[in-house]
Amino acid sequence: MSDHKVEVIGAGWGRTGTSSFKKALEILGYNPTYHMVEVIENNHVQFWQRVLDGKPYDFQEVFDGKQKYRTTCDFPSAQYWREQLKRYPDAKVVLTAREPEKWFKSCTQTIFCASSTSPYTSFWIKISLWLGIPCPGFGKMTSQMFGIAFGGSWEKDKVIASYVKHVEDVKRECPPEQLLVFDVTEGWEPLCKFLNKPVPNVPFPHVNDTAEFQRMLTALMAVGYVSLAGSVVIPAVAGYYLLKFWGFGH
Repeated sequence: MSDHKVEVIGAGWGRTGTSSFKKALEILGYNPTYHMVEVIENNHVQFWQRVLDGKPYDFQEVFDGKQKYRTTCDFPSAQYWREQLKRYPDAKVVLTAREPEKWFKSCTQTIFCASSTSPYTSFWIKISLWLGIPCPGFGKMTSQMFGIAFGGSWEKDKVIASYVKHVEDVKRECPPEQLLVFDVTEGWEPLCKFLNKPVPNVPFPHVNDTAEFQRMLTALMAVGYVSLAGSVVIPAVAGYYLLKFWGFGH
């Protein structure tokens, strides 16, 4: 039996600086860090669908595979920070957080636009998701993921209330000696102190901002449009090259 362990659990939902946090962890030596990007690149959608469906699973299935992930962050894993902490009780928990209204606005311009049931997802992107782009089952997984997170509602006040509740639940339930509440704008100092790491001689990373994510959405929309303008074969080929060109999630 493998003795692989996750050492840092990111409990912050997507659009709380999780891509910057991921890059920061990797600079600190936690390379690679598990993020939604890894779900897509490793085709782990079916694993997380099982988790969302309440079926049996073991995190080692994805964290202790070909790649050994010692750190996790972002959707969908952040929703299951409690379960990860139970599986890896010595891990430290980092809750990336930001002002709720700013978080919501960022979501409506990015991740909420890539879910099959979201009112923020365009018709063309829904076609791409239906075609299995960026990977099979992604649209269904994200729809169920957000449905669980937000109690089945897309109303602004309820979504923000769900986000605030998640933040407060982590603060209340996580042992204080194992928790850091972290705003990525704070830079290296609090994170390195918490993880007992020296401060790197490089700027704290800032990646995956709204404009960058929207480039990926543009690619998804183009694939959806092409799928109606051409044959069924064309969108699959176009999707591969468009997403490769634009760089999904990067």
